Amino acid sequence: GTFLLGGSFAFVLSGVTATSTLVELHANAVPYHALAGFGGWLSCTAIGVSYRLLPMFMLSPDTERATGRVAWLSLSMALVLVVAVMPLMVLVGAAAGTKVSIVLAVAGALALGAVVLYGIDIAFFYRNRKRRKTELNLRAAGGALVALYAAIALFITAAVRGTLDVHAGAVTYLFAFGWLSGLGLSQLYKIVPFLTWLECYGPVMGRRPTPRVQDLVVERRVEPWFVLYFASVAIGTGALLAEAPGLLRVAAATTLIAAIVIVAELVLARRLHNVAAEARLPEGARVPRLFLPAATNR
Repeated sequence: GTFLLGGSFAFVLSGVTATSTLVELHANAVPYHALAGFGGWLSCTAIGVSYRLLPMFMLSPDTERATGRVAWLSLSMALVLVVAVMPLMVLVGAAAGTKVSIVLAVAGALALGAVVLYGIDIAFFYRNRKRRKTELNLRAAGGALVALYAAIALFITAAVRGTLDVHAGAVTYLFAFGWLSGLGLSQLYKIVPFLTWLECYGPVMGRRPTPRVQDLVVERRVEPWFVLYFASVAIGTGALLAEAPGLLRVAAATTLIAAIVIVAELVLARRLHNVAAEARLPEGARVPRLFLPAATNR
């Protein structure tokens, strides 16, 4: 749905077509395209991935729960309303009345219910984890979850107060950089070392002494940068709310610097830089390439 809406907008903006139906859709359905992208495609992917990754990294029970099924059903229904029903209502001329607002409210309620159930499941995973000491990727994921619920609270507050048009940028900023990018960075911090360990040391596991996955990273060195990342996103959101462009530029630059440092740490993990020299390359192991898997490293 996101692709089809975006494609129709592209045809209109590029001048390929001037069909009145598509022009009307572009004039009124851009917000639904944004909702479908951020709240649908990207957030559904993030939620779905975290349903698998977080229990795996916490050593929690990952059996399917009723709350998870209801969450997916609610979120799917909300997406159908946003991606299909609401653009169709725009095309048939219902946008002038209150019907679109009612459908949007129903979709919002369904999505909110899904996110609440998602939070209940994440809390269940955390309470029932077998790994008592949480690693940095899980602690950083907590920052992303805080950003998600803070963005939702900000969205609801702005909608109730009638200031959503003014504060949409702040909501989007917190949602995109705090929730989506924050969750991505936090999980990459575990995924990259884990896959690197499998690629490099998996073939000699059990035959040679190998380092632990955690030996590929230095958490105490990176943790302040995750803190700085989320703090600067929060400051940037506040700057947008306060309409302080200078503060926003500083906050955005700080967020960028923190993200670059975190990515640099992933590169060091990929190159086995943090592993002690005597344990770095046991016989049969080899340094993986930066991007390509070992199967192509010939």
